[in-house]
Amino acid sequence: MKHFPTKKACILFLFFVLLCRFLYPHTRFGYEDKWSTGFHGRLNIESATLKPGDRITVKVVGIKKMATYSTSDFRIASVTPLGTVYAIRSGTAIISVRQGESVYKCRITVDG
Repeated sequence: MKHFPTKKACILFLFFVLLCRFLYPHTRFGYEDKWSTGFHGRLNIESATLKPGDRITVKVVGIKKMATYSTSDFRIASVTPLGTVYAIRSGTAIISVRQGESVYKCRITVDG
């Protein structure tokens, strides 16, 4: 005979999940490290000059949340979903990092 959770156990589990979500709605999975409370974040790199073929990683410092990355010109610099920027050819591109309601920008100049 298989053992199935009781109705009471299912309701308690659902209540616990909803309670956690309501207590921590501003963070992904309810996690925020102790150093980021009240901190608005910044990028680890504000601007950089690279040679074609070089790469760097851009990320928001201090806040552990999902971020999306985009580039103003993919022919000059491309960016991966994890924030790795690849220099492709000469020019300037702006890397935008969106994290929740905040948008951070980093200027990438490619010389060469």
